Amino acid sequence: CGNHDRDVPPLFPDDCIPPNWVDLSGRGWTSIPLANEYMSVTLSGTSDFDAAVYESVPRVDGVHIAMMHGQITQATTVGADLVSLPRLAGKGIDYLALGHEHSYRAERLDARGVWCYSGCPEGRGFDECGEKGYILLDTEADVEARVTFCPVAKRTLHEIALDVTGCDTL
Repeated sequence: CGNHDRDVPPLFPDDCIPPNWVDLSGRGWTSIPLANEYMSVTLSGTSDFDAAVYESVPRVDGVHIAMMHGQITQATTVGADLVSLPRLAGKGIDYLALGHEHSYRAERLDARGVWCYSGCPEGRGFDECGEKGYILLDTEADVEARVTFCPVAKRTLHEIALDVTGCDTL
């Protein structure tokens, strides 16, 4: 759950919560191993933003996908809804999936991992301009090629600045 979902029960048709539903809004990290015959993947998430959460990032075998919701910062200080990238570097994260910004953005976290805002699949208002889509994650690819943005939106919203100086009628 992100900051939009705190203290709100999950909404599913007929109130049937799927058995694989996991709420990551509790205190500390929640980790889910997703091992199969090909590789071991661990999905971890937290909604905590205190200093202790950065010291307790789970160390896992195999691929580590971590999820957080907040605004990234290069500062090492922590605060509400701030994700400190320097404090997450070197913690064994292969992919840091972030929510908060509604546009795609991805960069290196460290030598091993990449962080990414996936954005949203469809622009919903004029504050969500540009291409929208989803992220295809290749866990076996090199860091530089691990994330692929896949546009899927049926429409693209644009913001166009117009100078209306001197216009006094429609």
